[in-house]
Amino acid sequence: MIKNALTTLLLALIALTGQAQAIPQDWFKADTITIKGSIEGYDAEKFGFTTMQCNYEDVFEKGQATVILDIAPDGTFEKSFVANYPSMNRFYTSKSKVEFFEIPFFVRPGETIDISVRLNEQGKYECFYKNGSSKKVERWLKSRKMMNGQCRSLSSFKGRFIDVQTVADSVWQNLMQCVSSVSQQFHYTPFEVQLAQAEAQVQFLSAMMTCADNHDMRSHKEEDGIYMPEIVDSAEWLAIREGRNYAALRHVDFDNPLLLSCEDFPRTLNHTEYSPMIHTQLFGPIKNEKGEYERPELLSTNKKVFEKVCQNFRDMLNTDDRNSLMIQLCNYKHMQGLFPSWIQFDETKIDTTLRESFRQELATNCASPENMFPIYLSTFSHPFIRQKAEEFYASRMMQEGLTSTLPLDNSVADIIRKVSARYPGRILFVDFWAMWCGNCKFAINKSKQLRAEMAKRNDVKLIFIANEENPENEAYKRYVNEWLADEEIICVNNIEFRRLQELFYFNSIPHYEVFTPDCRRVHDDLISQGYSSLEHLLKRLKEKLK
Repeated sequence: MIKNALTTLLLALIALTGQAQAIPQDWFKADTITIKGSIEGYDAEKFGFTTMQCNYEDVFEKGQATVILDIAPDGTFEKSFVANYPSMNRFYTSKSKVEFFEIPFFVRPGETIDISVRLNEQGKYECFYKNGSSKKVERWLKSRKMMNGQCRSLSSFKGRFIDVQTVADSVWQNLMQCVSSVSQQFHYTPFEVQLAQAEAQVQFLSAMMTCADNHDMRSHKEEDGIYMPEIVDSAEWLAIREGRNYAALRHVDFDNPLLLSCEDFPRTLNHTEYSPMIHTQLFGPIKNEKGEYERPELLSTNKKVFEKVCQNFRDMLNTDDRNSLMIQLCNYKHMQGLFPSWIQFDETKIDTTLRESFRQELATNCASPENMFPIYLSTFSHPFIRQKAEEFYASRMMQEGLTSTLPLDNSVADIIRKVSARYPGRILFVDFWAMWCGNCKFAINKSKQLRAEMAKRNDVKLIFIANEENPENEAYKRYVNEWLADEEIICVNNIEFRRLQELFYFNSIPHYEVFTPDCRRVHDDLISQGYSSLEHLLKRLKEKLK
């Protein structure tokens, strides 16, 4: 009833401003986008910044990019990068001295958006769009933040998870009323209304996933602020994994391509694909009819996992549609993430340390890329998703080398080259971290004993690149003396660190990179996600480099 009433309200709003805009046939396509323009009266000293950054993540690509926008002395700027679909994003800075912090934009692949930043009638710096999609949705770009924060009571809900439905429905009603109010206040076009509603759905989905995550953590035993594997509230743990308790997600149109255009969609997609209900099936152990654990390398095991994951997606998202756009995207991301494991499984077929009977079974029943990819591909009914999946598979299977060269005439690449020159003949394992990053310090602290063992080896060197503006900071010095006293540490300022992020295609830390003794970057399919598998990584890498 609530959903129908609010949908009617929004449709009525669209009717007042014209017809809803149909999504063009070429909405999904790979092409270059360009953001250019100028800041009137720009002076680096006065404004406090010479660069801005964009945390750009394309759901069809593996990794999360940092894109740097350089501001020329005369205030002009221009940046181009490739996109696969239209999206809203922003270049931002935290260093501004003039109360101007971001350049938001909405752009379609193939477009060039020209933006003028100048003082408005209130004496504040504001973005004015000269052309393209950003100009068409300018009112939404400038007012969309007024709709933020409407879902906090859902994401922070602390009652029993089986009772979340009532709260979620109330939050959805308030959210739709907010969309309606802001849309009318700023005279949105029909397309701006559609974008606002899509963004509201992404916010709502994100809040629901956050709520599930929080309840999942609290169902486990806590020791010194860390949640342990032991479950202390089995009823709550099970409730989080019951599809019926996600009934409020019926409000979200999971086939709406405009969801992808929202700034927070990549993060929300990741949140959804690894939600407790999915994560348990994807990474939990599988037992056969005899109650025995099945080997993860086997094709039969992975088929069972895939079928259960797909069913859990349908249960959680309240849909019987196997071709739901959201489920296809989640499966696509799983395919990308699991691909390195499939490669490793394929390599076990020639592992002479395994018993012969198991090696023979692997010969016909291995979860290799050749066997697993067709299973995922069969679920991609969306033409563009299918195209990108085939391109991804082809690029990984045709990958001739394990490494790539660092670019020449690049100042931050020179940082790596100089370190490599100091440690000839060694593999470099580089940890990008910062003092403000709790996860970084947790990983460093936990790995202290392992790192001490690694220090005894002459074939590898651990390098720590810190995002630290002031190496003389007392807190930084104390931490380094306690945890990294015997390690090779390089401090770089914010701008240098952002350029390293742009070069190595990441926007969150901790992040790890590996370089061969001749200073070639190892492809991410081999890179460890932390210290726990470092020994295995080095063994595999050395074997492949022979």
